[in-house]
Amino acid sequence: MSKPTFFLLVFMLFIFPAFGSTINGKYNIEVAGIKIGNLFTSKSSKGNFTYYKLESKVSLWLFYHFIISHEMICVYSKKELQYVVIRSLVNKEHYSSHIERVKDHYDVHTNTYKDKNTKSIYESITFSVAKLFFEEPTTQKTILAENYGVMVPLKAVKPNVYQLVVINKTNKYTYENGELVTAEMESPIKNFIIRKVK
Repeated sequence: MSKPTFFLLVFMLFIFPAFGSTINGKYNIEVAGIKIGNLFTSKSSKGNFTYYKLESKVSLWLFYHFIISHEMICVYSKKELQYVVIRSLVNKEHYSSHIERVKDHYDVHTNTYKDKNTKSIYESITFSVAKLFFEEPTTQKTILAENYGVMVPLKAVKPNVYQLVVINKTNKYTYENGELVTAEMESPIKNFIIRKVK
């Protein structure tokens, strides 16, 4: 990613609420029925651009104390993905990732707690995990898993229940009246559930 593009995206991250009308959501993050954190979601549009933002913070005791924060912004133009920027912190370890549309492909540079990826994607991307928090994927067959920078198959396993497998991790998304109500997530640290706050 070029420096001008990167700084533009960081700028957009901070002025995000100023863009047009915004749809906000809030989810609890739970392990074994116990709340360990929150996830906040935002969708905003201006002109041909739509911005999706997911921001979460988790505090979890396993063999020792994990404090995890994660922030992601996805930018779409005319329904096609243009940019993804991700920043995360696992205890004192910082991770950053970005995906950028460049002519006929996407440059991918992802760096997460357990995985890295720099393999380019040579297909149009019109749907990604961030959008699952705002619309039911009734017609989607493949979507982008932003954290890993890979396209993955998405399938309906029951009415209004969808499953995707990313790097041998199975995630399941359940909808009611077109709204995401729960997401069951497998994680390299601890499996968890994301539950809509009504």
